[in-house]
Amino acid sequence: MIYEANMTKRMIKPRLIEIGDINPSRFKRISEIYKEKGLVPLDANLKGFHYLDYMAKSNNLMTLVIAVSSILALLTIVLMFVILINNRLKQAVKARTENLAEANLRLKKLIGFVAHDLRNPLGAILSFSKLAQSPRYKERMPQILENIGASAAKGLELVKSALETTALGTGKFELEIAAFDLREAIELSVESFMTIANGKDVSFNVEVPENTIVDADKNRIIQVLDNIILNAIKYSSDSSVIHIQAIASDKAVKVSCTNDVPQGYQVEAEEEGLYRSFGFGIEIIREILELHRSKLELYSNDSEFVVKFTLEKE
Repeated sequence: MIYEANMTKRMIKPRLIEIGDINPSRFKRISEIYKEKGLVPLDANLKGFHYLDYMAKSNNLMTLVIAVSSILALLTIVLMFVILINNRLKQAVKARTENLAEANLRLKKLIGFVAHDLRNPLGAILSFSKLAQSPRYKERMPQILENIGASAAKGLELVKSALETTALGTGKFELEIAAFDLREAIELSVESFMTIANGKDVSFNVEVPENTIVDADKNRIIQVLDNIILNAIKYSSDSSVIHIQAIASDKAVKVSCTNDVPQGYQVEAEEEGLYRSFGFGIEIIREILELHRSKLELYSNDSEFVVKFTLEKE
């Protein structure tokens, strides 16, 4: 066995060629010798015999698997993206459809209210015009003309309110946001309606701290206050008190206006009831507050009616 090992060592020459070394040239030479001796067919080749050929084949398969997997993953991502976009489009279309339906409903209501409310001033103008044409009322002509002017002004104000409501509802309205003292705005609005309030012996209890600064469009907020205060006076019983309060937190100011409800009068807090009770005013209030990222809150019971909204602080 030792002799055999020594002879094998002389043949393989481990000092020249390291044991385990695989040289494709040597295999090729061995193949040629086999062919010369007629031990293998002349067209035989060593394709796939070397381990590198096997590894290359395995790598090609792995590359193919990776490529196919990558393509499938990419297609899955694209499909998910398409589904996501499609769902968002469906939601957008649904929301747009709902908004259009809501806008159409509001427009129908608006047209109905305009048509209904315009009949009174237009009818009055027509009646007074006929009286003006009669010689019997010649002496009353100044009063008739004054009545015609008042009816025309009422109709004009109605049309103006309708146009303003439409502009607010379609978003074609920009706010001029700035810091201002809410107490001063409330006092200004209250003062402008004192003549009407005095006529009903209605007084105000204003509980708003000084220097209550808010970030909002001052003119539009005054418009909101005007509508709320005028409605409070209009639908309060005589010799009552309207309570206006503002409570400030870290980031906002909560404003409320509370008036009593005359005995036997039913205040409806539903949208239809509000339209019937307050006309365009309540709709204008709602639109202005929505532009301020606020919401009109309405509460009522048998004894009082409460309107609330919130404004951001400076």
